[in-house]
Amino acid sequence: MAWQLLASALPAAAQLGSTYLNRPKKEDYKPQTDYMKKYVGYLRGRSASKDVLHMAMQPQLRNIGSQGAQMQKQIGYDVAKTGIGGSGLEAQMRLSAGQQTQEALSAATDRAVGAQMAETNRLGEKIADVNAQIAAEEQRANQAYKTATSQWKGQLAGQALGL
Repeated sequence: MAWQLLASALPAAAQLGSTYLNRPKKEDYKPQTDYMKKYVGYLRGRSASKDVLHMAMQPQLRNIGSQGAQMQKQIGYDVAKTGIGGSGLEAQMRLSAGQQTQEALSAATDRAVGAQMAETNRLGEKIADVNAQIAAEEQRANQAYKTATSQWKGQLAGQALGL
């Protein structure tokens, strides 16, 4: 009679042992966020670079430089034409042209810095969004692990009671 009880309990005990060995592992529920973290690193690198500033300034610097040289050349022609070379008027004209060039450079720099700041802010928002996604994925994975562990414990307890 004892052998019959033992024989009938053996499959249930085997199932209980199998359930015990199939405990959920934390690494099975690890969130897949490596690609997001690499993307955040890429975005941080882009926000640290000054590509937008450089790309905005280069054509403007060429234009301002060529216009400044053209203005100085025109002043030279006008001075030679009117015969006021070496006078205070020539100096005043050249200073005025230089000041206009400086003002154009200042305005171009302000626009380029504004564009760079806008790009940096945009990338910062994107980084914050991706970080929020990473946190949500980690929370989801943690919750999935807790749920699986709870279900495993319930199943183990049910099988133990059934045995």
